[in-house]
Amino acid sequence: MRFAVIADIHANLTALQSVLSAIDAREGVDRIVCVGDVVGRGPHPNEVLSLLRERQIETVLGNYDDAVAFDRLGSGVDFARAEDEDLDQVAVAWTRRTLTPENLAHLRGLPRDLRLFPIGSRVGVSRDELHKSAGVQGRQFFMRSLFGGLYRAPPSRVRRVLVLHGSPRALNERVTGDTANTILSAIANEAKADLLISAHAGESFHREAAGMAFIGVGGVSGPHAHPGEAEYAVVDVRGETRVEFGTASYNVQEHVRAIGAAGLPRELAADLR
Repeated sequence: MRFAVIADIHANLTALQSVLSAIDAREGVDRIVCVGDVVGRGPHPNEVLSLLRERQIETVLGNYDDAVAFDRLGSGVDFARAEDEDLDQVAVAWTRRTLTPENLAHLRGLPRDLRLFPIGSRVGVSRDELHKSAGVQGRQFFMRSLFGGLYRAPPSRVRRVLVLHGSPRALNERVTGDTANTILSAIANEAKADLLISAHAGESFHREAAGMAFIGVGGVSGPHAHPGEAEYAVVDVRGETRVEFGTASYNVQEHVRAIGAAGLPRELAADLR
């Protein structure tokens, strides 16, 4: 299987269009998946959701998606300053008001995790394996996946791939290249996979630990992304896991103008300058 991964779009249509064009130019990519935070802090939530559906890009729920879809009090991000948290809440509330009923329903229906598996030369998808395996209400992020326990193919031929926004334990858990091995071991025990792909931390990395591979994907947009550079990854699991990290340039000022035109606080563009 060879597939592309994007994450943390934050309703930045300009950056999303650029990164999809860059992926389309690559050969042999069987599928594109999105690791959440489709909406949140940008001016084009409806357009971004519509484009993802049009392109049939499988997407998992991110913490911002969850906050917007289910009317949470906050986005699940810890802010050092109260002003930044207030600004974030304004953006989440604006997004909720702006989404069409169809797109809000679609956001609420996003799975919390994806399992990827080969179907011939294509990439198959199973949704909410971790969520479905939870035997107790409210413990969606803490239960082991039945899929991994029932199927153990040799890793040299088939890799069990789990895609989610943070970790199996929480939407907003940060997994990075520096995460302690003890924490990765606990995550691996929950994941029951050969490869876990996550985002949220906004860091691109590939690391082997606790008997499995971890891949983090940088953001298309958002507070942790580099202004004007939308990040993505191309992952190949035919044999040993290989990953190529790439970037696609986009017009930052076009996005900044769209923030102002939408009536969003211009401070949301501060991290883009």
